[in-house]
Amino acid sequence: MQGLRGGRPEVTPFATATTIAPDIDSLLSAGGDLCEGDVVYKSDGDKVTLRERVAAGGEGAVFELENNDAMVAKLYHPAKLTVGKREKISLMLKRSISEPGICWPQAALYDARHCFRGFLMPRAKGVPLGHGLFLPAWFTQKHPG
Repeated sequence: MQGLRGGRPEVTPFATATTIAPDIDSLLSAGGDLCEGDVVYKSDGDKVTLRERVAAGGEGAVFELENNDAMVAKLYHPAKLTVGKREKISLMLKRSISEPGICWPQAALYDARHCFRGFLMPRAKGVPLGHGLFLPAWFTQKHPG
């Protein structure tokens, strides 16, 4: 960041990549899927205990956290856990974005073997986007303007 523009911080953009890393799709050697009650760790060693799984998809699952209702953990399925995802989250963590409604990574998460597994992010509030956009009548009723 370099200063303020219109009352908001001016942000230097990420550098444009000119090549793709050769190992970007290489899988990381993680164990099985993580589940409720499992413990993961932030890079500073702080423990994060997983509570109920609140969402899951093709890329991974999102879990509530013990003693932290403001954050959730997104953990990748082992078959989707690649060098590229680890590097993407590492790059995103170099920039702090704190805007309501943006669930930007706040910390990387690792298992007990120090293998990258996912990240912490603010808990989203509201209705999932797909629930409204693909139901036009419901969407226009809830958002008439």
